[in-house]
Amino acid sequence: MLNLDFGYCKIDSVCKDWENSSSLQSLALNFSSNPWFDKIGCYELGQALKKVTNLKALCLNFERCPEICDEAVTMIMGDIGSLTGLKSLDLNLNECERVTRSVLVNLGQGLKACSFSLESIKLNLSIFRGIPPEDLAEFTQGLAKHTGLKDLSLPCFEFDRNHNVVDSLKELVYLQSLNLNCEHNTICDLGLESLSQSLSKLILLQNLSLNSRNNLSITDKGFESFVFALQNLTDLKKLELDFCLCRSITDEGIKGFVSALKNLHLLKDIRLDFGYCGNITDKGMKQVALALKNLASLENIKLSFNGLKGITERGMEKLCHCLKHFNSLQQIVLEFNQTNMTSYGVHSIVRVLKRHVFLKSIELSFYHCPELIKSGFKGKRLNQAFSNLRYLKYHQVSCLLQ
Repeated sequence: MLNLDFGYCKIDSVCKDWENSSSLQSLALNFSSNPWFDKIGCYELGQALKKVTNLKALCLNFERCPEICDEAVTMIMGDIGSLTGLKSLDLNLNECERVTRSVLVNLGQGLKACSFSLESIKLNLSIFRGIPPEDLAEFTQGLAKHTGLKDLSLPCFEFDRNHNVVDSLKELVYLQSLNLNCEHNTICDLGLESLSQSLSKLILLQNLSLNSRNNLSITDKGFESFVFALQNLTDLKKLELDFCLCRSITDEGIKGFVSALKNLHLLKDIRLDFGYCGNITDKGMKQVALALKNLASLENIKLSFNGLKGITERGMEKLCHCLKHFNSLQQIVLEFNQTNMTSYGVHSIVRVLKRHVFLKSIELSFYHCPELIKSGFKGKRLNQAFSNLRYLKYHQVSCLLQ
């Protein structure tokens, strides 16, 4: 693999160092924040790419490049279409000032023009609101051509308004990894319900990541609909769900987790963030613990309940009872910052984790917990509690006492 960084530097010739590498199979070029890389640079890049005939994986990072525009993207996509052996495309156009929502048309046309089928597409764009349906339809058609996709990462497309993108996902039956970014009020219950219908068809999915952070319109109804679809994904090995700041999700909505996760016996890595969902209390944490209890193969756990005043030692007790059932646990991250956790709750989790002798990484976080501050709790002393874990590479118990 060849990895070149052209960030913050003038470029005489983008391609002189690698254009003759006909045997090159993997190429990553970083132009992030480069103020000099423009359409001329894109033309040079395209000409060079045509000569790397055996290229299988291409990563282009244009993040925050002020001179990259829609026309430049069209040029690049046209030249990528000549790489008949290409299997993986990673394109970052995030925060490019001159890239508009019309770029979706250019990307769609470029994907449609490809004479080959990609197995991996990762696309990073700034949030565009009010995308015309016809523009998005062009992109969706281009995406649908690559029926052999196994790995897909997409930015926010306002799934509530544009169901054709979500509907197209159900046609990608070979998909094994899906990463969707839907943060900042770009999805609500309707979008989650539509997404759940497509997810239920992707039975080969092994990795699923949904960033739904800061969507105030998501309620228990949408959340329950989404997690209900998870029960069909029996091949799932990694699940990452971020609902931080979705303040309308309550304990009642969390109940759906128990039935949704009970069939995911292959799951090894789970990461859940319900931070600052103010209506989640110990009752919701109990439901999460009950759901995890069925997942005996878990190796990595990350749970975030930051900012939830209804979380206390009672919720921690339920989690502790759940963690006793895991035999393969290697890494755990628990975040309870700004909760009403007590010293009893902290000591409870420490006692349980000490039993997991194969743990390699522990991170516990209890910043700004008023009950801990009142009791004069000294978090640093807990570092010594894990001295029996001989495989432990990194651990941190932190507590703000002022």
